[in-house]
Amino acid sequence: MYNESEVKEASLVYFNGDELATNVFMTKYCLRDNKGNFMEKTPDDMHRRIASEMARIEKKFIGPSLTEEEVFEYLENFKYIVNPNTNEKHLIDSEEGQKLFAIYQKLKK
Repeated sequence: MYNESEVKEASLVYFNGDELATNVFMTKYCLRDNKGNFMEKTPDDMHRRIASEMARIEKKFIGPSLTEEEVFEYLENFKYIVNPNTNEKHLIDSEEGQKLFAIYQKLKK
């Protein structure tokens, strides 16, 4: 568990001093418990949580596929984040994009 100042300080470092990005992460995306305590310190913590869950779903419903570390590498530094408002045809511009798009399609079902 982290306090607000710890999360803000670490997130500012992560976002190279960008206060808007830090505030958006802290208010919209950073996981909190039912008492409002921060459970993640940086977007990397959030990406680890997402990667873990995506790898678990892949393994359970699809069979051996991407590992948690492979999924994390796609999410790390917001490299291949899927914007739900983006035309899906624009997502497939590389082999990595195709893999992430396949996961995205499976999770939409």
